[in-house]
Amino acid sequence: MGYNRAMQPENKKRILWLDLARVISIFFVIIIHSASPLYNNWALPLSQWMAGNIYNSIARVSVPLLFMISGYLLLNRQESIRSFYVRRMQKVVVPLLAWSVIYLVWSNHGYANFTFINALKAITFAILTGPAHYHLWFVYALLAIYLFVPILRTFIRAADESMLWYFALIWFIFGPLLDYVGQRFLNFTIAINLGFFTEYIGYFYLGYMIGRMNFSRLVSNLAGLLYAALTVYTIYATYSGSVVKGDYFDFYLNYLRLNIVLMTVGAFVWLKYVGENLNERLGEKFAQVMRHLSGTTFGIYLIHVMILTLLKLGIFGFKLTPFSAAPIIMVPLLAFVVLIISYVVVAILQRIPFVRAIVPS
Repeated sequence: MGYNRAMQPENKKRILWLDLARVISIFFVIIIHSASPLYNNWALPLSQWMAGNIYNSIARVSVPLLFMISGYLLLNRQESIRSFYVRRMQKVVVPLLAWSVIYLVWSNHGYANFTFINALKAITFAILTGPAHYHLWFVYALLAIYLFVPILRTFIRAADESMLWYFALIWFIFGPLLDYVGQRFLNFTIAINLGFFTEYIGYFYLGYMIGRMNFSRLVSNLAGLLYAALTVYTIYATYSGSVVKGDYFDFYLNYLRLNIVLMTVGAFVWLKYVGENLNERLGEKFAQVMRHLSGTTFGIYLIHVMILTLLKLGIFGFKLTPFSAAPIIMVPLLAFVVLIISYVVVAILQRIPFVRAIVPS
């Protein structure tokens, strides 16, 4: 394996393996939300609950992968602080504000009975104090990381290789490792608490550190096997823990849990290798399709929860839920339908002046 530490200026060049990873990640996000009525309800027949558990475990690398992709793209660039934050304002803050308002109004919080000023105050307060809808937490976490991007870029340019990995090691030890060991095997928690620096910023940083490396076929396939093996472990551990608890036990599904961290690293390495080799096998046409789909993924992330709800209500002329047929079939089918409808809506919105600002590519 090799390294590439060259930092690139801001540009529009797309990278196939990143586009592929982003498309798969967003589909996995939809899988998790499609399966949630199953795995969140332990009272269901075991076959239905297990279907939800299986898909939830398989797809759990989704959000961590999105953090890693963002980290590779943003920490691998050179630009002024002003330029960085202007771009983040356009690409992230504006869509977050717009969709927060949309979801707050859509969720029927009674703003129609407020005066305009009171409604504005209530909406502003809601946006400042928490995500307007459950899936928007990811954008808030990303914005917190953005505050440290200029600092991380400076550190990356100045630090030697051992120091770069030291930062990653500190995150791993005082985050996923001690968290898992402390909760799983010990009856106490280590007093040293690094707070924010043991959370999602670690995935963001690892995205740069691992993304710049070149892996052999053997190492990449072993990484894929690591993902597969730990997925099976997560499925079993969640099931057995739920049996003992007598209710849904989500300990092993936390995005920062040790098993999920290792699964995500394995998936990231394998997807990088596969994506780098697909262009030769499938040609430029496939790369173009991936680039186009990748350019809609943020919009799909923002809108898919609404589409999922509308399908459940039958707004499109038919109802579709994970219970519409055997859940083991319905979860991926429902997720695929949500993905397609979300893509069509986003692609249309991206063609409308001004409106395209809320679904940036």
